[in-house]
Amino acid sequence: AFPGESETLRAIEVTLVVHDDIIPWRYPAKRELQFGEWQRNDILAGIFEPAMIDIDLAILLTKAREHSVALVGPAAEEFFDPVPEQDLFEALRETLKLWNSQPDWAGDERNVVLTLSRIWYSAITGKIAPKDVAADWAIK
Repeated sequence: AFPGESETLRAIEVTLVVHDDIIPWRYPAKRELQFGEWQRNDILAGIFEPAMIDIDLAILLTKAREHSVALVGPAAEEFFDPVPEQDLFEALRETLKLWNSQPDWAGDERNVVLTLSRIWYSAITGKIAPKDVAADWAIK
């Protein structure tokens, strides 16, 4: 769903990787292409980011191995190598560096607070939860 159009449906984010870029696992890993709502206007205009190193892949692949459901083929925990805990924690630390001053988070405050809650949750539990679950955990 488009952002804000549904109370139950969420906007989609898709990250594409090349098998040989992540198997065997190495940090930081490279992504081939990513689509998220924040990129919609650029993509519609034919502007695509090039393949790049993406620290977030350590988090995304850990999340996929823990929570995904395979529609076809092997489950994510069988298909992807485990991300070592030290790489996951390094990715969490690197993510914190994205927000050094007010211009870094201006207009995205809600997402930043939710992401910070999830980083805190993951650092304490070693697991990755949806942002709303991590925020509820942080409040308690």
